[in-house]
Amino acid sequence: MRAKGQTRPARTFWWDRESRTETAELRAVIFDADSVLVLRGCGPKGYPGMPEVANLPLPTKLLQQGVRDMVRICDGRMSGTAYGTVVLHVAPESAAGGPLGLIRTGDMIVLDVAARRLEVEVPDSELALRAPDPATIAAYAHPTRGWERMYVQTVKQANTGADLDFLVGASGSQVARDRIRQVSELRSRLRGWPEWPVAAAPPGRR
Repeated sequence: MRAKGQTRPARTFWWDRESRTETAELRAVIFDADSVLVLRGCGPKGYPGMPEVANLPLPTKLLQQGVRDMVRICDGRMSGTAYGTVVLHVAPESAAGGPLGLIRTGDMIVLDVAARRLEVEVPDSELALRAPDPATIAAYAHPTRGWERMYVQTVKQANTGADLDFLVGASGSQVARDRIRQVSELRSRLRGWPEWPVAAAPPGRR
């Protein structure tokens, strides 16, 4: 499988918040089945909010050739019903200054799942001289006021739970039994779902 200790060339994209889609470059760039699709600007700060977009659709040309999977790397999320070889929740995200924002089309990406290795074959000295692409930066969220601005300024990264920094540790780790009852009753009223037994955990949480 391509994700097993092999090196492939990157094809980089950013998320366009205005059209809510990946950049037009995704449809114009030259691909082959061994390309690694790198999508950035989809993390807690960049979008903001980590949308479920990491499982990029494969290029039509390759689908017509019978290709059904490609390695994709993203600082966002994807649906639990989606599938494919996708590296999610890259942290720190590109909008927070992470190295994902410095990768360029043509850079060689190493992905070795068994060894838990994900690297770009670019010397640290060269990465230190790079700056994120201006178009990528412009595509990040830049709220000027209100809740969205506060969120972008205070949200933490995916690897620490994407919580707001001023809320960390404020609620403790315990969930009270009456809270489970309240959630159960609310779900029942809104969706007609059966109530969870108060003494038991919700489905899927046992």
